[in-house]
Amino acid sequence: MSSSENDPSHHSLEAHLPPSSHACMHKFRLYETRSNFYMIGRNKSRTYWRVLKIDRLDSSELNLREDSTTYTESECSDLLKRIHEGNKSTGGLKLVMESLGSSNFWGLTKCFLSQKEGKLVQSVVMQYMPYKRLLCTVDLTKDFYFSYSYHIMREHESGQVLYETMFVWNEFLTRGVRNHLQNTLWTVALVYGFFKQDTLTTVSGREFILTLIVRRSRHYAGTRYLRRGVNEKGRVANDVETEQILFEDVPEGLPIRISSIVQNRGSIPLFWSQETSRLNIKPEIILSKKDQNYQATRLHFENLAKRYGNPIIILNLIKTHEKKPRESILRAEFANAIDYINKDLSKRPLGLYVRTAILIPCNILREGSELNRNFPMVRHILAFERNFQILL
Repeated sequence: MSSSENDPSHHSLEAHLPPSSHACMHKFRLYETRSNFYMIGRNKSRTYWRVLKIDRLDSSELNLREDSTTYTESECSDLLKRIHEGNKSTGGLKLVMESLGSSNFWGLTKCFLSQKEGKLVQSVVMQYMPYKRLLCTVDLTKDFYFSYSYHIMREHESGQVLYETMFVWNEFLTRGVRNHLQNTLWTVALVYGFFKQDTLTTVSGREFILTLIVRRSRHYAGTRYLRRGVNEKGRVANDVETEQILFEDVPEGLPIRISSIVQNRGSIPLFWSQETSRLNIKPEIILSKKDQNYQATRLHFENLAKRYGNPIIILNLIKTHEKKPRESILRAEFANAIDYINKDLSKRPLGLYVRTAILIPCNILREGSELNRNFPMVRHILAFERNFQILL
């Protein structure tokens, strides 16, 4: 599920963060008897073991019981022997698999159905099979990553609730277990994107840890051309958050200064789409007029304000002049949306909605001369407010 080079728990980043509210388990084993599953988890240093019992016979609901006892290795081994002896008449205790973590409990709660007879149960199994096949096609070794102890699903300065974030792709699959146990000890939060961490050494010999974390939202995600614009809930297509974390690798006990810079990109928050065609490498842009009050656009900016704070400053890089109007159609409509929202916000109490949205007209930055002319503007934006959005 994760390799050591992609798992931030193998690096020093988490060593400089506040300790988690519970100990983390790094290795898991799943055992089964005829009536129960037993999930055995241990910590990285092999100093304690925990046991989770899962009922296989009750098909009406997820029935879990977390053993409150913390076992040593020998005590856990004795417990498994007793369970095996007590179930010898029905096949005993068998090892099913070993893993680095649990991303879902779907298989544990449904697989026992195949052992029962009857047309009704067989029908239920058949209904779940297409979903199971789809789940099995997801390659968790590619572009998915997790950490045992660092909350990698949220930015360093964020106060968001653990797991209840747009960047945890298995949030729904683990919701039942987390709600039942009221902890995240037995599950890992899968983030889709990119993770890389390197050490930078200065000429003077000081070492800095540079971490790049890319998080892709699970809401309204899809392939290019098939996902464009915004949906009714204000979620833009392919919302991606990129965070760069930098800190000096100093001896333990010394104060740590951490720098975190977050960028956000997403599709233009209007109702628009493109028709895919093998013959046309630049499909026509289709702009919908179904949201005359720009409610979805407003919801998008409210979401940005909750995530990053006010005001929202927009550096608009949408093309202005084109031989055949394509992007410029969106530019004009987006300008109308900003004007409409700003006028409406002036009539409402501050703090309920986005207080400021500034549309900065500029052509797309392609040539060096254009880039040089816009550097002062970019510096002004960064000096004015650290939260800004780039629309491409």
